Amino acid sequence: MKTLMIAMICVGALTSTTALAQTQPKLSTQIAQLEAKGYRVIELEAKADWIEAEVASADGQRHELVVDAKTGEILRKQADD
Repeated sequence: MKTLMIAMICVGALTSTTALAQTQPKLSTQIAQLEAKGYRVIELEAKADWIEAEVASADGQRHELVVDAKTGEILRKQADD
């Protein structure tokens, strides 16, 4: 019984990770979305539900962005010193 329970927990963990990976766009897609908004991506760091991006705008100013990993919506924009 204990072995069956451990196996069920492992299967649940693996399938939930697969489902999560399928719902979030690839990083290349996220980069393309930011570039379409006029940013040049300098650095990108993926978190669980969001992405932290260091970008440069068309006028050369640097910003730190927090972007929703699923929708690509910019949640926070802060000037980078």
